[in-house]
Amino acid sequence: MMLRDDLKAGRLTLEQVRAYRGLGRMVERFTRDMDAAADQDAADALWRQGADLIVAYLAEHFPVPTCH
Repeated sequence: MMLRDDLKAGRLTLEQVRAYRGLGRMVERFTRDMDAAADQDAADALWRQGADLIVAYLAEHFPVPTCH
């Protein structure tokens, strides 16, 4: 939520805005893959994998809090 608030308030750099949008596209792909999963176990595995990738992405592109 903090990133979304910072985006709306204009506190992100242009590069951070691009990274945030990239994250959104990544989440959309995870969601589509989960919806298309063969069963609940497969969907859960995709969710865990996606969550790990999101955490890594955030750590790489937003290593420090963006609030001022």
